[in-house]
Amino acid sequence: MDTDISRKEREVLKLLGFTGTWEILTYLCEHDTGSYKHFRTYISDSTLNKRLKQLLGLGLIEHHLTREDSKKEWYEITDTGRGVVKHLKRLIEISALPKEVEKLADLESKIDDGDVPG
Repeated sequence: MDTDISRKEREVLKLLGFTGTWEILTYLCEHDTGSYKHFRTYISDSTLNKRLKQLLGLGLIEHHLTREDSKKEWYEITDTGRGVVKHLKRLIEISALPKEVEKLADLESKIDDGDVPG
């Protein structure tokens, strides 16, 4: 089994554990676009600036800016970012499975012992 991962893959994995990353990515998945002010509710300005720069650098989000009638600035999640969120949600579901299996085993044991809840 090949356990070598690229530098970029290592950076993505590290970034996913940082404060605000999950919130920014899931917000963008749910709303398609978001502005700086939307993300400020999750983390401080300095952390937000770092996080946005990291997410942009890894191609997980895109930054858009127009200056036609007035300045408009927003962020969108990329297809890659959407894929990362999808897979992370699945990992979260999988990590909850052992707890559910344990609950079912406890219930089955109680039923076998004649101690039926209800």
